[in-house]
Amino acid sequence: MVKDLVCTLVSIKYSGKSIGSDIRIEIEGFGIFFGLNKKIKNGTTSQIHKEIGRLRVDQSNLVFSVTLKIIERDLVFNDVGVEQFLIKFDLESSTPQQVTRMVKVHEFRGLTEGSEARFEVVLYLEVVDSIRYIGKQDNGFLRVKMEDGTEESVPEYLKILFRYTEAKRDYFLILEGLLQGQRASVRLKEDGSSHFILNNLHTGPAELIYSISEQKLKVKGQIYKVVPYLGQSWDKGFYDVEIPDHPHKLGRTYLDRATKALVWFHIGHDYKDARYLHPGRVTAGCITIPEVERWDELFNTLIVARKGDSKSIGVLEVVA
Repeated sequence: MVKDLVCTLVSIKYSGKSIGSDIRIEIEGFGIFFGLNKKIKNGTTSQIHKEIGRLRVDQSNLVFSVTLKIIERDLVFNDVGVEQFLIKFDLESSTPQQVTRMVKVHEFRGLTEGSEARFEVVLYLEVVDSIRYIGKQDNGFLRVKMEDGTEESVPEYLKILFRYTEAKRDYFLILEGLLQGQRASVRLKEDGSSHFILNNLHTGPAELIYSISEQKLKVKGQIYKVVPYLGQSWDKGFYDVEIPDHPHKLGRTYLDRATKALVWFHIGHDYKDARYLHPGRVTAGCITIPEVERWDELFNTLIVARKGDSKSIGVLEVVA
């Protein structure tokens, strides 16, 4: 499984002789560069707790070099302390690793070496899953901003690859469904938490059987009535049922009886023949479920089902 090694700058402790309160810390290693200007008084510890970078990894062990720099920010004197070291990390371990290093800055005034300041830098490394899922949504969809600036809706429990968080937005790559392969972002919740979840709730493929003569749909032992259609009948056979594509406005009529009425499941992969499985009282040739009050029950079964092709939740069999 693809994972991220996340590095966080936890704190900086300032001790020894004072070289002023205006410093800069620079951290370079495992493909990232991070810089931060900070005011900190001698004899104090500044709590930072800021993610400084993440590295996507798929091996079991990692060894990388890190360079820490503490720079005195002075218009005349610009003394620098450097600490270089190796970090070895077992990516199979679930235990985070804390790294504490001391950076010494010697103050020079001309050719004379003066005060020695000491900065204890604490880094925190942990491995987190890169694969995440859209969390449960009130109406079944989350509104996101695509990389080109347009907005789209993605269904709950959609599989995504988390990239990074910046300016209170989560950036990610869509791994399945109609928008597979596209990049997007979404603003964090008001409490600062993410819309994504780590738990994979996906099940195996859903098996649906639609009987033309009985006008009934069978799913996981449950029987649902289907609105009769007087037009062209379905051809007997097997059809993939897709991951939901977008909110369907015609479902608004039923939101008082089904919270997920906007979520329809497209049948087949040909959008020229737009047939869906959806709730409703009237049909235009779709598989329409008139027992609207039961739609959320059916939705809960289908939304977590996956066929394994990154497109479908399962297979519909149409029988006589």
